[in-house]
Amino acid sequence: MQDDSSTKDVPIITQLKTNDADELAEFVRGWDQEHIQLTKGTFEWETCIIEIDGFQFSEEFYGAPALMRGSTPPETFVIGIPKRCLAEFLYGGNIISKDCCLTGNFRQYLDLQTSNETSLLLVTAPIASIFTRAEKMKLPLTREQLLSPGIIKPDPTAMRQLSDYLEELLLLAKTHPDWLTDISQGNSMAHLILEDSLPLLLDVLTFDSNFFPEKESRRRKLVKRAEIIMRDRLDLPITMTDLCQELKTSKRSLYYAFSESFGLPPMQYLKILRLHGVRRALKLADPQASTVTTIAGLYGFWHMGKFSTDYRIMFGESPSTTLSKE
Repeated sequence: MQDDSSTKDVPIITQLKTNDADELAEFVRGWDQEHIQLTKGTFEWETCIIEIDGFQFSEEFYGAPALMRGSTPPETFVIGIPKRCLAEFLYGGNIISKDCCLTGNFRQYLDLQTSNETSLLLVTAPIASIFTRAEKMKLPLTREQLLSPGIIKPDPTAMRQLSDYLEELLLLAKTHPDWLTDISQGNSMAHLILEDSLPLLLDVLTFDSNFFPEKESRRRKLVKRAEIIMRDRLDLPITMTDLCQELKTSKRSLYYAFSESFGLPPMQYLKILRLHGVRRALKLADPQASTVTTIAGLYGFWHMGKFSTDYRIMFGESPSTTLSKE
C-alpha cells in the first residue's frame, strides 16, 4: 500500500446512470455487492466516482427503495454521509438520521436499505492510509474503531465540512472532469485531493468516542434467519406456515418483522428474491439454448402467465426480452 502523500495515480472519473439493479454491482470496482429492487416499476440509480490510489470518492442516488448488501474492497474503510432522503432509510436495521454517518469495513457485511430519492456521499479509503495520516497529525485512532461496525454521530461542523468538500469535488468531476484528469497536472491534482480530504475525514472519525455498534433487534434477527431459509429454497415451494414452523414463531410476528425491515410481507419479499434470481439467470443464459419457462421453473415459478405479468410489472420488460438481450 502506497503512502497517500506519494500517490502516482491520475484521478479516474466514472459516471453511470442505470435502470438495472444488477448493473450496480458490476460497475463499482473492488466491491462485493448485491442489489435488490424492492418496488415495482422503473429502478433508478446514478453515481459519480473519483478513484485515486485505492481511494473512492463518490455520490450515489437511488430513485426507489432498494437493498445493498456486500462488503468493501480488501483492507478498506467506508463512511457514508446522508445528503438527501425523502423518507427513512436503514443501515444494519437502524434508522439513519441526517446528523449521523454510516461506517463499514472490509470485514463487515454491509446492509443498506434506501428509500425513495436517497442520496449518499461516500468515501472509501485504504485503512493503512488513514492510519498513516492519523499518526502524522497525532490523532487518536485505533484499528478497532475502524473495524467496529456502526453508526457515528460526529461533530456537526466536521461533518458539514467533509460533506461540502465532497459535494464540490464531485460537482467538479461531473462538470469539468478534464480539470481533474489532465495528465499534465494529474499527479499534483491527485495529491492535492488526498491532502485536502484526509484531514476532513479524520476530523469526523476522531471526534470524542463517537463510534457505537449497531443494535440488532429481535425482529431483525428473525428476518435474517427467515432470509437464510428463503435463499436456500428459492427453487422449492415454501409457505408462510412452513417458515413459521421452522423459525418457531407466529405468522403475526414474522409479518411485522418483515414489514418493519422492508415494508413488505414475507411472501412478497420471497417473490422479489425469486424474480431477481430469474432475471440474473436470464441475463447469463444463451437464448438459443435456454427458455424462459425452464429458467423460471428453477426458481419456483410454474404459472407462466402470472409469472410474466409479475416480471414485467417488477422490471418494466418481459422475461423474453431480458433473455434475448446481448
